[in-house]
Amino acid sequence: MGTAFAVHFEQHCEGGTPAARGEVHIDNPAPPVELDLGLAVALNGTASTLNGKATLHGTVRCNKPVQVAVSGDVTQVKKQNLIRGSYSTSVSSVPGAPVAV
Repeated sequence: MGTAFAVHFEQHCEGGTPAARGEVHIDNPAPPVELDLGLAVALNGTASTLNGKATLHGTVRCNKPVQVAVSGDVTQVKKQNLIRGSYSTSVSSVPGAPVAV
């Protein structure tokens, strides 16, 4: 909720009849809605047998339009070998419509 302040003034110097008059108005609008952002990344994914690239999926949801950068690390154990990699992507999210990542 915003706040407003208004003041009207009248000033007389040394008791004289002429006066200086004025007004001051200040309006402080309500702050914007705080961003509510949700990210869900699926625990399962796929890996290409040709090049080893992993594919992950998930969704981003928000309460106002926003560009979201998603990044992280992937770790897999296969035949007693530890395989690691990184991922990153960027999506435009809009309220009420979860976006696939």
